[in-house]
Amino acid sequence: MGSSFFAFRSDYSYEQALRFQGILNSEGYTGLLAFEPPETITLGNQSQPEDLLVSPDFLDARGIQLLSTDRGGKTSYHGPGQLLGFPVANLNRLYGDPRAVKRFSEELLLGLAHAIAVLGVRSVEARSDAPGLWTSR
Repeated sequence: MGSSFFAFRSDYSYEQALRFQGILNSEGYTGLLAFEPPETITLGNQSQPEDLLVSPDFLDARGIQLLSTDRGGKTSYHGPGQLLGFPVANLNRLYGDPRAVKRFSEELLLGLAHAIAVLGVRSVEARSDAPGLWTSR
C-alpha cells in the first residue's frame, strides 16, 4: 500500500494527470495531485454535442485539447491560471458524497496555495462564475 503525498506539476496536461492519478490510485496512495493545465476542453459524461460551441477543428487549430472523460459533469474549460487538484483516494468511501469532496479539494488547494506560494502567484481565488481555483500573476 502506498503512502500519503502532495504533488504539484506545472508540466502536466489534463490527460497526463488523469493517467498519473490512475497509477497512484492503483498503487494505494492517498493524497492530492495538483497541476496547472494547458488549454483543454473536457467533455464529461453528461456532455451533449450542442455543449461544444465551436468545432473540434477550431480548437485543434489553436492548440486546445478536446478530451472526453468518464468524469461527471458537462463540458468544461481548463487552462493556464487555473489550479486543478485531483484527489487520490476512494472519495465516495471516505466522504460519502463526491460533490462535498470537490468543495473540500478547492478549499484545501486554496489553503495550500496561500501557505506555500505554489506557482509564485500574487493571489488565488475560488470564483462563483467558474469552477476550480484561479491564479493571478
